[in-house]
Amino acid sequence: MMNDVQAGIDWDKVRNILVVRDDRLGDMALYLVVIQNLARHLRDKRIGVLCSCANVALIESDPAIDDSFVITDGRLTGDAKSFLESHRPDVVIYYQSYPNFDNLAVSLRAINPNAVYCSMVKDDEEGQHFTSTFVHHGKGSMYDRNMGYAAWLLGIDRSRIHRPQLHIDQRVLTEVRTKLKRQFPDEYPWVHINLSGGNYKSFLRYLKRNLSAANYVHIIEGIKRRYPNTNFIVTAAPEDAGMGERISNDLGSDVFFYGETSLQELVSLMSLASIVITPETAVSHIASVLNKRLVTLFFAERQMLDWRPFSDQYRCVMPRFLPFVWTIDGQKVADAALELLEPAESQAAR
Repeated sequence: MMNDVQAGIDWDKVRNILVVRDDRLGDMALYLVVIQNLARHLRDKRIGVLCSCANVALIESDPAIDDSFVITDGRLTGDAKSFLESHRPDVVIYYQSYPNFDNLAVSLRAINPNAVYCSMVKDDEEGQHFTSTFVHHGKGSMYDRNMGYAAWLLGIDRSRIHRPQLHIDQRVLTEVRTKLKRQFPDEYPWVHINLSGGNYKSFLRYLKRNLSAANYVHIIEGIKRRYPNTNFIVTAAPEDAGMGERISNDLGSDVFFYGETSLQELVSLMSLASIVITPETAVSHIASVLNKRLVTLFFAERQMLDWRPFSDQYRCVMPRFLPFVWTIDGQKVADAALELLEPAESQAAR
């Protein structure tokens, strides 16, 4: 639960709001619930976002955001600095826990020393590092906490907070759909399997040494036993491209390794898929915002509690420990996917 005391911002006196989110792509996807609800409930305010280069690609077509700028190494420079000096933010909302935030905080306060600063931080010790208004994370998943934070900022009941939406580049979506139709002319279900990503990176590297193309082949074969006409789209980061190609080559024409994708291509692929299967990573959170059926592979219990999906239909699968190795049970993942696919197939048959 968030603190009961509300932020107490006099929104009538606010013209410009600045949201700072210079971190991971998945975090930005989850944080859209804050940005979009600010825009929904404060329609006459201008909302600008300072964020990483990757995050700009995710939000650039979002109508809730009036201005977006890239920030590098926590420093305010160039066009972003000029813009903020001319549109002095009255409220600055940030979720930052990095040492380089000190430089940015100094720059922002120099632009408008009277601005209201609100930060969502992890604990009191970290809170003492800054001079702002602080809110504890509270309990629950990160999405739950972001919902509570949005309600706290706006001074409204949590039930009035709407789930976020992801705005897709329609030109890219059309191009992706055309490419898939050339590969799969018939309208069968499309399953999107992403091979890359995940937090707890040292643990993930250990797991990946034991997570081979064979694990994913077992997932695909398990689904195809029930739905033999299903088509599979496989995506991977460049370091995992070899695995994607092996899976595609081993299983034939109904498994298509899409190759390197832009962020908007990746979003478009997920939007077209019947279900997404992925390690816990940005792909999982973006699929949640798209409200896709989703099977997420988690590598730690604590990770699952914090970063579980918030889509309406999802399953989480944890690894199993064999003698001296951790691995993912391909059939267990396939069974989880089938549980989600079966209701959709039954409804389509009616």
